[in-house]
Amino acid sequence: MNIILTHGSALEFWRLHSQECFDGYRRLRHTPYMRPPCDGPSISESEALQLANIYGLSLPLHVAAHTATRKREVSWLKTHVLDKQAVSMPLFVRVTSGLWVSCPALTVLQMATSLCRPRLERLLYELCGTFSVDPRPGRHALITRPPLLDIESCYSFLDSLPGVRGTRLFRAALAETIEGSASPPESEMAIILGSSSSIGACHVEGAVMNKRIDLPSFLQPVFEAAFFKPDLYWEKGRVAVEYDSNAYHCGEEKIRQDGRRADALRQMGITLYSVHPWELRDRHFMNALARRIARRTGSRFRPRGKRFDELQTRLFRELFEMD
Repeated sequence: MNIILTHGSALEFWRLHSQECFDGYRRLRHTPYMRPPCDGPSISESEALQLANIYGLSLPLHVAAHTATRKREVSWLKTHVLDKQAVSMPLFVRVTSGLWVSCPALTVLQMATSLCRPRLERLLYELCGTFSVDPRPGRHALITRPPLLDIESCYSFLDSLPGVRGTRLFRAALAETIEGSASPPESEMAIILGSSSSIGACHVEGAVMNKRIDLPSFLQPVFEAAFFKPDLYWEKGRVAVEYDSNAYHCGEEKIRQDGRRADALRQMGITLYSVHPWELRDRHFMNALARRIARRTGSRFRPRGKRFDELQTRLFRELFEMD
């Protein structure tokens, strides 16, 4: 029996197991991509429960079939028919004997039509970033790992599957994605400030994420650091933005460190803005911040009219209220 995990189950698998070794010698993310096996799903409820328990997956399991005649949809299983182009290409990873999983790029493509645009962008920020969100109920910790995708390889992947359902949505979201995010709030901040005004974002272009900024040697002893890595940085205008979470920026020592960092960047001619959790969810605050950044970078930020207000209200709802 061969089981091919797809869609949400594949995403959960990559989030939890991309750093693990299977078959004792190679991490999942370094395993060569292969074509999928030919036989479709044949899995009982007890087998689905066992698989979910072993790998930390939620039910129903999302699995692949090659033809519509093998489709099956019950409380513990949802079957998806594989696209013929995808079947003909090496886009799947063999985890262990009898268990396969869609590669990360194919997983995004499979989910593209079921996610709203902001959530699709946020997923790309995650997979092109250095973290995974633990999908298990009650878990809130982030899993740190090397990126699973990069933008260049995603474009190559999409070019190899012209006309496949979801490629247009994937490509549009990819055009707005910045590599290097290290957490969901960083991703959300980047989407709100940098993505297109067509989805209600502020469209202040030119940012990079977690870029290393080296301090001059004479400042390093003063500020007890050799470099800083702001969450967002605009080289044009020399503007940095940091997300100040409650978890990592509380306490007297951390407040002093944050103050030293801001002073160091100021001496280097870099303006640093901080965004707190409640401010990230306040669209009026984020609009005001975008205007400040736009002025410093020489960009334009002119969202006007009822239509933009409606789009931005929907953007914030889709990013935050559906969590």
